[in-house]
Amino acid sequence: MKKAFLIIMLLIFGAGSAFADNFGISKKDRPAESKKADKSAPSAQTSHDEIKKKIEEKKKELNGSEWEVDVTSGGKSIGKDTFTFQNSQVTCKTLSEKGYPATNYTVSIPDGGEMGTWETMQTSSKGAVMFIRAEWKEGVMRGVMSEQIEGGSKDYNFASVSKTEVPPTTEKKKEEEPAKTQEQAAAETAPDVAPFNPGTTEEKKK
Repeated sequence: MKKAFLIIMLLIFGAGSAFADNFGISKKDRPAESKKADKSAPSAQTSHDEIKKKIEEKKKELNGSEWEVDVTSGGKSIGKDTFTFQNSQVTCKTLSEKGYPATNYTVSIPDGGEMGTWETMQTSSKGAVMFIRAEWKEGVMRGVMSEQIEGGSKDYNFASVSKTEVPPTTEKKKEEEPAKTQEQAAAETAPDVAPFNPGTTEEKKK
């Protein structure tokens, strides 16, 4: 009898639990689950803020750097090139010579990892368009370039050979400007005086 009683109680308890799960009757009796659900929203916000912070750090890491890369096409090396990141813009030496100006670029972190990604689009003075995308971590960078030209496109790959630090901005600070000499300062502050021309005064005429 005792065994039968225990079996019946277990069945009742199991059925009641399943019934509560299906119809949500016992939510107030399950505070642990409620607390877990309440924490989900701030956790997502924290994750978003952390990713945003990492992206800003990656931007600072990239701006103020210069990368020498080996460019390949069809698996064959076609020469070296240089990417310079200054003023929050990127310049490619070879592309600049072909009429592509420096452009802004965007930075992202795929899956919130340690690898950073930057990408940009440049338009040449002749109307050609170049799409550039690359990934980097520490001193290693790999990327692709796709030049959209009339009649088709040309694709290239590049990989970093070396990385060097450069000033993050090309603007000169005031304290870096050479100091003015006393003569220059005096000339700038002296009042404008008409030059004296002998023989033109009334006294000279008399």
